Amino acid sequence: GVTSQDLTIYERKAGVWIGAYRYLAPQVGRQMPLLRHALGLTRRSSAIDAQRAGERLVAEYGLGATPALRLAEVMENPLGMLVLNVAAPAGVSGAACRLPQLDAVLVARRELRGRRNFTLAHELFHLLTWDAMPPRHEETPVETGGNRVERLANIFAATVLMPAETLTAFGPWSPMSEDRLVAQLNAVADQLHASSSALRWRLVELGELKPSVAKGLPGKALHNNGHASPLDDAPPLFSRGFVQVMGLAITDGLIAAAKARELLGLGAEEFAALFMLHEVSLPTAVTP
Repeated sequence: GVTSQDLTIYERKAGVWIGAYRYLAPQVGRQMPLLRHALGLTRRSSAIDAQRAGERLVAEYGLGATPALRLAEVMENPLGMLVLNVAAPAGVSGAACRLPQLDAVLVARRELRGRRNFTLAHELFHLLTWDAMPPRHEETPVETGGNRVERLANIFAATVLMPAETLTAFGPWSPMSEDRLVAQLNAVADQLHASSSALRWRLVELGELKPSVAKGLPGKALHNNGHASPLDDAPPLFSRGFVQVMGLAITDGLIAAAKARELLGLGAEEFAALFMLHEVSLPTAVTP
């Protein structure tokens, strides 16, 4: 696992990126959000409350049948959060960060796609319930969070990624042979950009699968949604909006290109490649 020291060093680094964005964005015409969004949930809320909140988020923000595809986009706008894909230390899937006027989520870009999306939705829950139930500072993997707040966050995340309406359309889920069930779980999880392991427990929550059936499924067959090797679909570092702000800040002389590279921990070529990957024009002040 990750050591407390590694985590502290990494948090400082991430804090610099988020702080720089918060400082530079308004100066290049990207205002920080005026208001913060919050869910009306507390520690006394039930699993059903968390599910209802997840379903409403999907419906009210038009996330459609495959919410994972647009979740980050909705978090950025209209929710006004900063979502960054990062090279996190091994053992760190993601983190929610709250600064004055800015909420941010960091996601480990090298994790499996289903895990990345689950982390994103899980950390969104923490940001939307921060005042009522501040998350604990801990290094436990999101899926195994043991306390009540973590469990509510997991239920909310699973609901957002795998809405009941979508899953019912793929049903009925039982009775079915184990092989067929495994194949269906893997195929539907792929379609939803989720993990088949998370999907089976979501189906238990919905009463579509018996807990004993879900528990009895071979973990190996569900690993990586049944693929022999992981899909290499890691998103580029940071985010398009973040890179745009950096580019505008360099163009406007608010930060030197060399300083921006140092801040992001990138060499000249990597920095130029970052702009290309996000399809953002490289500032004229920068030469790769």
